[in-house]
Amino acid sequence: SPHENKFALGGGSRSVVVCYYQEENNWWISKIIKKKHTSSVTCVSWHSNNWLLATGSSDFKCRIFAANISSVDAGVKRKFG
Repeated sequence: SPHENKFALGGGSRSVVVCYYQEENNWWISKIIKKKHTSSVTCVSWHSNNWLLATGSSDFKCRIFAANISSVDAGVKRKFG
């Protein structure tokens, strides 16, 4: 992500996973975005606001997800435009 506090993965399982580091427990947490593509996810890209995530897949569709994590993105203003 632009703020380097989380990352996203996509793959053959048709799902997208957002991962972040939880300092108080000293481990990585992964959250699966429940809305799946109908084919393999081939690309992911973060918007500069650090909470919108664009994904593309081999089904020729792209999707935009709100990938905010409340503990990581507490100070992020969610404003379009």
